[in-house]
Amino acid sequence: MVKIVVKKEGATQTCGRCQTELICRLKDYGGNFAPTLQWQNYGGAPHFKTSDGKEYTCNVPDEEEIAQTRIPSESTVPPSPAAFTPGVAPPSVDLLSPLIAIKNTVENIEIRLQRMDEMVQATFRNSVDEQLKKSEVEKEY
Repeated sequence: MVKIVVKKEGATQTCGRCQTELICRLKDYGGNFAPTLQWQNYGGAPHFKTSDGKEYTCNVPDEEEIAQTRIPSESTVPPSPAAFTPGVAPPSVDLLSPLIAIKNTVENIEIRLQRMDEMVQATFRNSVDEQLKKSEVEKEY
């Protein structure tokens, strides 16, 4: 079963086609293009490639590149210090549920704000370009 991961900076997932470990990073294309999130190999190369926008192929890194880069997984994250403190009980499941819900809500808000920021930036760039065109036309007269 393929685990669907929300596309956000630093998120990791395994490619469903080639089983390569991927990381989501912000890619700056430069020019008039807004930076966008992109699934990449850990070396920084984009993982998915398309020539028509419909059919995608995987950019699988070679064995040497995989050996040089290591993907931290959630299972390798060290537990919090409270987990090792003797005499301190771990938080109960009842306390964790609201915290998880709050965390998910904050993540969803963050994604929405990121999308809004991209749209505002694109609109701003378009407005500036239009003003520059108008000022160039006025200079010609």
